[in-house]
Amino acid sequence: MKYRKLTIILFVLIPIFSFGQNTPADSTDNKSMDDGCDDRIFIKVEIPASIKKGTEALADSVSRYIANKNISFNNAAALFIFIVTANGQLVEIRNEAGYIQNENILKEALLFYSKMWTPAIQNTHIVCAYTHCEMKFEKSKLTIRVF
Repeated sequence: MKYRKLTIILFVLIPIFSFGQNTPADSTDNKSMDDGCDDRIFIKVEIPASIKKGTEALADSVSRYIANKNISFNNAAALFIFIVTANGQLVEIRNEAGYIQNENILKEALLFYSKMWTPAIQNTHIVCAYTHCEMKFEKSKLTIRVF
């Protein structure tokens, strides 16, 4: 009888209290749940992420966004690197090279027009991949190169 109570305590009550202390993970801590990356981000892919209507369309859209903010860039360049997720979102945007004033405005513009991106493809599967986006302003005209 004495061992029976001890067995009940060990195998029933202790797991209840120990597992009862765990709280579910907050969805903001685990970005892969939202962006479809499943902790796999590719550096090289068969078909890289691209812009649906081409780089000129993105350059025009970003130029309009900047003009609406009353900001102009002259003879500046920056190379941004970011992840295009399987859902077509842009995350972890950072300036890899070059100096440009108001770089946060360019990051905002890229995020604002993130629906223009198509995700990368590897082995016929849509995947998350790092993408480079070079932005050059020459005489206030923006040119974009994606690779």
